[in-house]
Amino acid sequence: MSTILSEEFERKISDFLSKFKIIPVATLLCLILFFVFFFHNLSQQSVFAVQEYQLPYPGILPDNPLYPAKVVRDRMMEFFTREPLKKSELYLLFADKRINMAQFIRQTNWSLTEETASKAEKYLLKLQDSLVAAKNMGLTPTGSFIKKVKLAGKAHNKILKSLKKSAPSEFKNKFDSSILLNEQFQGYSNGL
Repeated sequence: MSTILSEEFERKISDFLSKFKIIPVATLLCLILFFVFFFHNLSQQSVFAVQEYQLPYPGILPDNPLYPAKVVRDRMMEFFTREPLKKSELYLLFADKRINMAQFIRQTNWSLTEETASKAEKYLLKLQDSLVAAKNMGLTPTGSFIKKVKLAGKAHNKILKSLKKSAPSEFKNKFDSSILLNEQFQGYSNGL
C-alpha cells in the first residue's frame, strides 16, 4: 500500500511540474528584466553618465525679416520680468535659443553666426548677474536649475568650439571672445 501512495504522490508531483514549467522560466525572465532596468536606471543617475542638454527650437532666425519683431518681444519680456530667478530662467532660454540659431545659420552667413553666438554668451553673463542679484536678495535657485545652468555652459562651450572648428579661416578668431565669455560663465557656474 505504501507503494501505491508513493506512485500516486509521484504522479501528482509530475502533473504539478508539467503544468507549471513556465513559472521558473517566467521568474528567471522577470529577474533578468529587473536587473536590466535597474542597471539602466543606475547608469542614468551615475556621475559618469553622459548627460545631454536639449536646446529649445530657435524659432525665427536672425536672417528673417520678422526677426526685429522677435527682438522687441524679447526685450519686452525681459523688461516686465522683475523677479531675479524668473529673469535668470528667461536669460537661459534666450541664450539657448541664440546658440541654437547660430547652429542653424552657420551654413549661410558666418558673420551673422558669430554675432548670434556672441549674443548667446552675453545672455549667459546676464544670467550670471541675475543669479548674483537673486543671491543678494536672499533667494536661492533650485538644484535642478543650477544643474541646468551648468549643463548649458558646457553645451554652449561645445557648440562654440564646433562652430570655430568649422568656420572659414577669417572667422575662426572671432569665436575666441565668445569662448572666453563662456569660460568665464562656466567658472561662475561651477561655484554655484
